[in-house]
Amino acid sequence: MLDNSLNPYAPPTTHCDGELIPAIREGLHLRTRWLRLVIACYAFVTLAGVAIAAHEIESIMGSGPLLLLLGSALVVLAFRNRNLHSSLLGFSAF
Repeated sequence: MLDNSLNPYAPPTTHCDGELIPAIREGLHLRTRWLRLVIACYAFVTLAGVAIAAHEIESIMGSGPLLLLLGSALVVLAFRNRNLHSSLLGFSAF
């Protein structure tokens, strides 16, 4: 049998202790958790803003800037996670 060091078509080997991959996964999980939280807050503020605006139209002066801030945070987090749909949702605040 041939040794893999002699085979030019063998996949490259890595010498990792196995702690790098879970650390990367934890970082990605943390970022997606923040993305989900911002999407939930964005949806809540949007629905609450529409409901309050139906009662009093001048409330848009308060909900508009809040939607802009949440939309900006959503765009930044979505671009970091390479999530196109969430970034388009965040751009809707502009």
